[in-house]
This record gives sequence, structure tokens and C-alpha cells, in this order.
Amino acid sequence: MSLKAYGVRSNWTREDLEDMQKKMRLTQILVDTKIGKKYADRRNARFAPPEVVNTSYIPVGLKVGVESVPLPVVVIEEAIKRSKHRIITKTCTCRHAHNCENFDMEIGCIHIGEATWEESDELVYHATVDEAIAHLHKAVGLGLMPYYGHFGLDHGLWDVHPSRPFTTICLCCSCCCSIFKSFPYFTEQEKGNWHLLEGLHVTVDADKCTGCGRCAQECLAKCITMESGKAVHDDSQCKGCSACSVHCPQQAVTITIDDAEAAVDKLMHRISDDVGGLDLEAYDFSRLR
Repeated sequence: MSLKAYGVRSNWTREDLEDMQKKMRLTQILVDTKIGKKYADRRNARFAPPEVVNTSYIPVGLKVGVESVPLPVVVIEEAIKRSKHRIITKTCTCRHAHNCENFDMEIGCIHIGEATWEESDELVYHATVDEAIAHLHKAVGLGLMPYYGHFGLDHGLWDVHPSRPFTTICLCCSCCCSIFKSFPYFTEQEKGNWHLLEGLHVTVDADKCTGCGRCAQECLAKCITMESGKAVHDDSQCKGCSACSVHCPQQAVTITIDDAEAAVDKLMHRISDDVGGLDLEAYDFSRLR
């Protein structure tokens, strides 16, 4: 890691990014070994605090408002509009690492916050508001699943000064996403930093469900089990990733929310400091109604 000066644009190349990814993957492999488990308390202290990891999935299958717009579009558009700077990564590091065959590897993440100005021109596009929103629409339209929040290791991965806040909008596929692959091995403390949107509910229509098990296979939190040939969802473990509804071939899974405005308001206030501040007083909730 370069640990460059505050406010200086990074000169990292693709090779630097890949080198950092290798180090992070090696660290994950080591901590999941018997030897690594001896250091579980040290890992918890590093990754469990909410100031290090603070995220929520925003389900692509949940439509809101009279125009029936996907909730991620409404929430993230507003955050993009209020961000002081934003970038689009030139590739998805997860899909690139796994040579994804299901989604375009060039559909990268969006980072928002003033600190993203520091990210390398070789690795990211410094985007306008309209460019970032268009990228979001393309990703959601393809069925990629957004998670929105702060992940402290991103500072090292993208060579941003650690004192400067920014947040990540990952556009995930369950086949390659490092979080999907790692989540079952997280401690309960670590899992607690993935927050279900308030009032979110997942319902399985038993009449439509054919028992194929695809939802259980794709679920981030493994909160769906197959019982008597039908999918059964455990609300207490759900993180709202929406993989179940995205992948169900029978459209048997429905996602609803009690009060979209209240849920988004709580999410945005929780994330605001991680971005470096959002103008929440001017937040437009009209499209949620």
C-alpha cells in the first residue's frame, strides 16, 4: 500500500490493484485455517466494529412508488446526486478474479464521497452524476444486486487515504461476489454489520414453489431451507440481498417493505458519515410513495 499523502491522486496501476487483492485473499485463507482461528479475537477487533464495516443490501426486486421503480434506483440515485465526487471502477474486481461467465466483468462498482477524487485514473472513471446514474440503471436492469455501505478495507484496495471517508455501491452477482463467498464464514459480530432494511419481508408462495432449491443455493445468509419440497425462509437471519427473488425461476419469492420512506431515511442517516456527509434535509422521498 502506498500510504500516499492526503488529497493526492493515486498513480496505482492494474498490477498494484491485483497485488493488493492477492494479499487480501491470502489473509482470508489464513484466518480460516486452524492456525488462523487462534487469532479470531484479533480479527473480530479489526472487522467487527461498525466504523469498519457498515452496509445494507437494497433488493432489486422491490418496486416502490406509483411508477413502480426498483428501490435501489431511488435510494442510490439520490445519494449520487448529493455526493461531492463519484467514480465508476473500470472492472468488477470480483467478476474479474473469477472470470465471470454470467455478467459483464466491465460493470464495475460505484464509489461516492469527496475522497474518491484520489482514485487512480487508470483504474476508475471519474464520473458525472448522469454517468453514474446511467451505470446504476444498466446494472440493476441486468439483475445485479446492489449493496450500499462502508467497508474499511476499500481504502487499501483503492489507495485512498485512510482518514478520508467514502462508501461503496457494489453491484453484485452471487456467482462471483467475495462477500457472498465469505459470508457463511463470518463471525456473528461481523454478520451484524450487514443490516436488513427496516420493515423488509421476504415471502415464498408455496403454490408457485417447485422445490428446485435455487433460492437456498444463492442466498447470502443461507436463511432459506428446503422442507417437504418447498422453500422456507427464516426472517431472523435474512440480510435482504434479494438473490432469492432474482434467481427464482417460478417468481415464487416476493419482497415487500412496510414503510419505504422510514427505511430509507434510517439507512441514509446511518451511511451519511461514511460518505463524508449527505444533504439529507433535501432528500427527495416523493418517489417512494
